[in-house]
Amino acid sequence: MSQEKAKKPFYKKWWFIVIAVLVLLGIVGSLIGPDSTNKSQTPTKNKEDVSVESIIKSNFKNSEVKIELDKETNNLYLDVKTKDYATASGAFDVEGGNLARCIKEVMKFNKDINWQDVTISCETYPSIITCIFNADAVKAISDWTNFTQSDLKSVCDAYSDCTQYE
Repeated sequence: MSQEKAKKPFYKKWWFIVIAVLVLLGIVGSLIGPDSTNKSQTPTKNKEDVSVESIIKSNFKNSEVKIELDKETNNLYLDVKTKDYATASGAFDVEGGNLARCIKEVMKFNKDINWQDVTISCETYPSIITCIFNADAVKAISDWTNFTQSDLKSVCDAYSDCTQYE
């Protein structure tokens, strides 16, 4: 009588056990996530934490920002004092880009904001950009994709920037 070797069930074979362990490690790793391994990461903001003020401050990070937002009328006045720049065109390029991006993000967040006056200044250039907006012209923009600092004049009743002095 020949002795037949008893066949092991597949779940007791070494290769199945290795695969099962790897799958379990993957599941545990995805549950833990990257936030628990790197505590220095900034937490993602909840939608409730976003406000017009936080959007403005995030666009002018290294500046002193004074925001006046009337909650009843949604009229927005903004005064930004920023770092000093060596050239007027450098100041306009950076701060004009910040302002255009800020307007775009605020309007995507709350299309009822009535942009009024914005002044961006530094010690060397007391008027990097000064805008008295036409709030209706700002609201009339439906596609913000390509809005840049060169478009600022088109939404203002009165406008000046420091590049005219170079």
